[in-house]
Amino acid sequence: MTPQLANRLVLGYVLVSFASLFLIIPLAGLLGAVKGALLAIQGLPFEDLAIEVKAWAGAVTGELFPLALALAIGAFAYWLYTNYVRKYAHEIGWKNAPVTEVIKVAFVLLLFKIGFGYFSTGLFPRSYHEHIGLLKGLTASTAWGWVALFLFVVLLAPLVEEWLFRGLMLRSYALRRGTHFALYAQALIFGLIHGKPMLILNALFIGWILGRVVLAGTSLKTAFWAHAAFNATSFIVIMLLSTNPAAPVPKSPTTNVLFGLAIMLLVILVAARHWRPVHQPPVERGPVTSGSLWAVLAYSLIALLAFQNSLS
Repeated sequence: MTPQLANRLVLGYVLVSFASLFLIIPLAGLLGAVKGALLAIQGLPFEDLAIEVKAWAGAVTGELFPLALALAIGAFAYWLYTNYVRKYAHEIGWKNAPVTEVIKVAFVLLLFKIGFGYFSTGLFPRSYHEHIGLLKGLTASTAWGWVALFLFVVLLAPLVEEWLFRGLMLRSYALRRGTHFALYAQALIFGLIHGKPMLILNALFIGWILGRVVLAGTSLKTAFWAHAAFNATSFIVIMLLSTNPAAPVPKSPTTNVLFGLAIMLLVILVAARHWRPVHQPPVERGPVTSGSLWAVLAYSLIALLAFQNSLS
């Protein structure tokens, strides 16, 4: 595994996520046909049938996005495992994960999430409300919509991201430039692909913590299950927002900032002291950049600028 191949796989993940948008139209047609067939079996007149199917399609179009993502990323995960992860499983540390270690890492991540939440509500109240708005946009109204959202947010995204960033990218970068460089490089790229200010900052620190965990010799599966638990809290927030659309308003910004900052610093200190990366000097020093990496960074910049422009 070379850094350039890892870069191409990360670019593939970004492109597949974007390309999943094109699945929405055929999915809408397929599910609309199923809905129409069920209504026809019930004996609904044809003129009413068209009206019902059109109304149904308009109501669930937004829910097709997580379904399309789940299908696209699920197919990509299968392809990635078959062609690369299975081959490099031992090298990237894809082995059994002790339950106690998973709980420990997940607790640290969740504690950071709490601290980051308080910090961001106080220091970036506007960005915080924009973040809440993004979460509201992911709400679903049907059972299959919630299942698709769960599969993508809680299982598929953490799985593919751990394979790519804390697995293939982290290890290949470490071979060329050493563990110190690899730790920060993968965390930075992982953060940037999220494309929105709040998500970038959040993902950057999460990537740094999980990178230390893996480089300290902990199983990559531990990082995956901890990441899944972390994302599960976001899924729970999405569900809560679906029934309570009012976003909480920070009552004391200064207190929130100080309290959140204290928790974040505590988590960073614990991660830095408890998970010490095994020092590994470069084995075969060489470049880690490639056209694929620059394409990923360009996508991240465009996504960030597009998000900023949408708010102006």
